[in-house]
Amino acid sequence: MRNAAWRRGFTLVELLVVVAVLAILLVLSAPSMRDFILMQRLKGIHAQIVTDLQLARSEAMSSGQVVNVRVQEPGLMSCYVLFNDSLQSYRTLGASSRCDCTQPEGSRCTQAGTREIRTVQIPNARGVSLVVPGSEAVAFDPSTGGIVLLRTEAGVVSGSAFTVISAIDEPLKPRSLAAVVGLSGRPTVCRPVGSTMSEPSC
Repeated sequence: MRNAAWRRGFTLVELLVVVAVLAILLVLSAPSMRDFILMQRLKGIHAQIVTDLQLARSEAMSSGQVVNVRVQEPGLMSCYVLFNDSLQSYRTLGASSRCDCTQPEGSRCTQAGTREIRTVQIPNARGVSLVVPGSEAVAFDPSTGGIVLLRTEAGVVSGSAFTVISAIDEPLKPRSLAAVVGLSGRPTVCRPVGSTMSEPSC
């Protein structure tokens, strides 16, 4: 009876083999798990940017004041700030850049006439960075909900779309998403040139 009971148990060697196999499986699955987490983080951050661009537009229309969005891509983080600037000459100068989202809370919009609405900071350690290929700021017109258009003394009106790209910093796997705000002020999501994401191309 003792021999039968002894045979039903595991030996130390069998347990070590099981632990070794589990360790190998864990090492093999770790890169794909990290990749999955990065992809979810990219999608989450990009969705938040699109939501905040919509917030800026609706805030402008409901408050009757121009709302600016400034995106910065400094060394230690990417960030953006939504704010009002009552002293900016929007028709001749365009969007304001007088708030700094890299600063600590309470010191981002310290210049006269500015008021912070919302700030989002994305540390580089999260693996996702923001890129603005054109102007770093956009302003939403409270009367139309569209982008503030510039007017020259001759009455010529001009303006262009505003783009924010969220990207995972991996040159061999260029994965990125773009939020493009057209002149109407509505953001759309697309895939920048070179990106391997499944969204429609920009």
